[in-house]
Amino acid sequence: MRKQGTSMDSRISVRWVTALGALACAAGALMVSTSARVHQTAASYATARPAAAGTGAPQVSLSKSQAIKDSYGKLPLAFEPNQGQSADAVKFLARGNGYTLFLTPAEAVFAMRKSAKNETLRMNLDGANANAKFAAVDELPGKSNYLIGNDRSKWHTNVPNYRAVRESGIYPGIDLVYYGNQRQLEYDFVVAPGADPRAIELAFSGVRKITADSTGDLGLSAKGGEMRLRKPVAYQENGGTKQFVAANFVLQGSNHVGVKVGKYDPMRPLVIDPILAYSTYLGGSGIDGANAIAVAPDGTAFVAGGTSSTNFPTAHALQPNDGGANDFPQDAFVSKLSADGSSLVYSTYLGGSNNDVADGIAVDTFGSAYVTGGTLSPDFPVTPGSFNTLCGGDGECGATYNETGLIVENAFVTKFNAAGSDLVYSGFLGDSHDYAACHRAAAVPDRQRRANDLRRRNHRRVSYSDQRDGIQRFVLDLPRRK
Repeated sequence: MRKQGTSMDSRISVRWVTALGALACAAGALMVSTSARVHQTAASYATARPAAAGTGAPQVSLSKSQAIKDSYGKLPLAFEPNQGQSADAVKFLARGNGYTLFLTPAEAVFAMRKSAKNETLRMNLDGANANAKFAAVDELPGKSNYLIGNDRSKWHTNVPNYRAVRESGIYPGIDLVYYGNQRQLEYDFVVAPGADPRAIELAFSGVRKITADSTGDLGLSAKGGEMRLRKPVAYQENGGTKQFVAANFVLQGSNHVGVKVGKYDPMRPLVIDPILAYSTYLGGSGIDGANAIAVAPDGTAFVAGGTSSTNFPTAHALQPNDGGANDFPQDAFVSKLSADGSSLVYSTYLGGSNNDVADGIAVDTFGSAYVTGGTLSPDFPVTPGSFNTLCGGDGECGATYNETGLIVENAFVTKFNAAGSDLVYSGFLGDSHDYAACHRAAAVPDRQRRANDLRRRNHRRVSYSDQRDGIQRFVLDLPRRK
């Protein structure tokens, strides 16, 4: 139970109720178990107990689960044009392992999640053109969907993804191209003939100090760890061959960095390629926020968990969010990867105004994902006529039941269409008590469910007396809509 409107990291309750569950997709049933155990971490569960797919789908072994996460970690950054899913100042955004990257005309902003702390880093382009033009480069096959809040008119679906973003005229005669992978951001300054690379100046806000090492790399020391600004590589092309040019960073004040290049031909374009590496800062590999993995019969992989929202951080430097405005909530996510792991088919983000995390997933033979998890959002997306459309029983996650406005966590059950762009059904499980769903999820064949002779009637909870390990189980039968 938590107080409405406060940071999700400022927990005021000592009692959590976990739920352990199983999805039976082919039968259209959800088995959920509740107990008074402490939440296990998402990382430990994703490693120890990957979720299975729906009936008839391949089981996900530990080695397969790790291979899926490794494939995800090698995917290129996918840049999305801002079509309303973030603040107006943001032109493009990208999501990586444990962070969201926002691109504005004058800065690149990282909103990062580490050890349950939310932090931001800003890389400002000092003296940059505030009216520089952005252009997407090299469209990728994947799409992004934002089903945020219960107002469908504010959802954003089929948002295209791109491999790179070009910002033209960031300095006189200098363009900037962003690209990278899940663990590092590359940004090429393309200097036109006659332009002066000395105009390039970076300023990092929030870092404690910047130090140079013997290799020419810069270490950006922050409260949560260190990031590396790799020594820039500069080159010119001549007849298809790269001719490398000496280049180094120059510290200009405590948090300002310039670039010094050696002798080069000013009549030909010059490319200066620094790299901001943050893998050591974030830690881990693959998908840190993955709580459950399922594999469909065609080999495509589905990953569910929690990720930072697209709320653009405006109030906090590189430090934990210790209260005040809740500008770092989590959204639940579902990502679908191609069978060979080489590309992202879609990523769909689901949630409301507070924390929302997916903890279990299964997939049927039609490619529809069934997701369960926990939410603290009264405006979590639900479908009309679903089994329960009111969080906490009052539509306010229990806030009206007490004078202090404390809110509770309810479970959610959601079925997506095959494209991940719409909801087939979605609703809450629970009442005015803390109640989270499916921190462990596995498929249960229909014949096993029938053998247990467990039934749910009139879309209400049915309990039975199996109390092994202090766990109470029940079955929720869901409509078999396609």
